[in-house]
Amino acid sequence: MNNLNWSRFQELSGAETENFEKLCRGVVKRHFAGSGIWHELKSQPGVEFLIELSADHPRLGRDGEKVGWQCKWFQYRANGSLTSSARTQITESLDKTVKHVADINHWILWTHVTLSKEDQKWFQGLKKSYNFQLHMWNQDDLNELLNGPALDLRNSYFGELALTNEMLNQQHQLSIASVKERWLQQAHQTAV
Repeated sequence: MNNLNWSRFQELSGAETENFEKLCRGVVKRHFAGSGIWHELKSQPGVEFLIELSADHPRLGRDGEKVGWQCKWFQYRANGSLTSSARTQITESLDKTVKHVADINHWILWTHVTLSKEDQKWFQGLKKSYNFQLHMWNQDDLNELLNGPALDLRNSYFGELALTNEMLNQQHQLSIASVKERWLQQAHQTAV
């Protein structure tokens, strides 16, 4: 399977943070939504979305357990490690989960790159502070899941179907080229 072209992803319109969250949500829905009851709220505190499993799942957990995802697109230090702000965001999300989704069993931090060894050790050290299991997913998990029912997302976010504002503008210019000389702005009536 091809590696993900993050530069292509970063060319998309909209904030990388929001696009990454939408991408992860789409991948999880396509692969796992049939495994249980899907839950999400606008501005869900702690996790972006979660599934209450209706049967054992080898990757996610056991029947009746709740699995939640926190999808984070971070800017990293020059050495590839998390900034102190990123670590704060992670702990704040964990604390909000305790407050708002107290019965969660599995909490997955999904980042677009693999965390550094130091950051992984720090994250694993947080386990003692929470009564649910902590997991890390990264670009390897995303790359693996961008197939089958999520192949359209691979194409939309990383492939030929991904459209940047510049590409849309070029297509618009091509589509109006044949009528552009006959177009009279003054005679055009805009629908309200």
